[in-house]
Amino acid sequence: LIALLKQHPRFAWHAESLCNQPLNRHCVDDSKMTDHHALIITENYPQRLSLDEQNIYSMIAGRMLEAFSDKCLKATVSVQADCNGVLFGIKGCQIKVPGWRGIYNEPGEKEEGSLLPEFQEDEILSVLGIDTLVKKTKPQPIFTEASLLAAMEGCGRTLDDEKEKEAMKDSGLGTPATRAGIIELLIARHYVERSGRSLIPTPKGLEVYDIVKEKMIANVSMTGGWECALHEIETGKVSTETFTQSINSYTQQITSELLALKLDHPDLPHCNCPKCGAETITIFNKVAKCSDPNCGFLLFRTFNGRELTDNQMLLLLSGKRTGYLKLTSKKRKKYEASLELDDNYRINMTFKDNKPKK
Repeated sequence: LIALLKQHPRFAWHAESLCNQPLNRHCVDDSKMTDHHALIITENYPQRLSLDEQNIYSMIAGRMLEAFSDKCLKATVSVQADCNGVLFGIKGCQIKVPGWRGIYNEPGEKEEGSLLPEFQEDEILSVLGIDTLVKKTKPQPIFTEASLLAAMEGCGRTLDDEKEKEAMKDSGLGTPATRAGIIELLIARHYVERSGRSLIPTPKGLEVYDIVKEKMIANVSMTGGWECALHEIETGKVSTETFTQSINSYTQQITSELLALKLDHPDLPHCNCPKCGAETITIFNKVAKCSDPNCGFLLFRTFNGRELTDNQMLLLLSGKRTGYLKLTSKKRKKYEASLELDDNYRINMTFKDNKPKK
């Protein structure tokens, strides 16, 4: 298969060099196959592909060449400086042998590294300046489908029990074949919705999360315990009957726990939807949302650093303009503006003129 790539315009030189050396056997292991083997090219070299098809073929071919290539060797330099008892460190590296990282480079082309100046041990450096920075921590970014899949795959890393963490190391939530389906099911049940590349929790999803987050049904360590028990069944340490009994007991416990819940339904502010006009808009803690999922109207409570009140949200939803509000731009500049919804149901600003009159 690698010999086929000698006719590839980008990978010909790399394929030629790989064909003249023993291949790495460690990336071919039948005992570690689960749903399917890795994506590789076929024995038919493609002809007359579209641009998108060419790009996909090149991605698969390049990754296959990387898998069978040699190791990448780097020289790493670590420097530590002591300034009145406070330690500062910096690292730099230089690639000596590109190995697999050279697949996407031309022959003889070197990958840039972060080189450091030559330092001597016990060298005295001058302090050129000191700055004090005041920063705020940022919230965790909103999940995309890719980051949520990665979080499901590595969810066992957050467990405290080392035995359960080890059991879930190679499993996570779901399997590679079912994780995408789980996300689609969350979307179909309106727990989350797509907004561009992001997955936004719906008010329904947030309410369900608040209800079950402290319950047994949402306990990640429970899944870790199951994986641990399944490994013990595989080695003959635990019988299947014992595991089945524990599952039956767990099912009774979570069912009783959920049935004992008493849910409070506060009287939330609401009005007619400005988009469809037929359904009701309900104003929740973080968002105002139409009750018709096909309408899709959504208005977030926070806008440019300011959290809008219920009355301000109702003014916008009824087609009226708010008073002048103090807002903050993305560049941290303060300004004042009144808000209203435009014809596309997006917030439109009218800036306040703070210049003194003559």
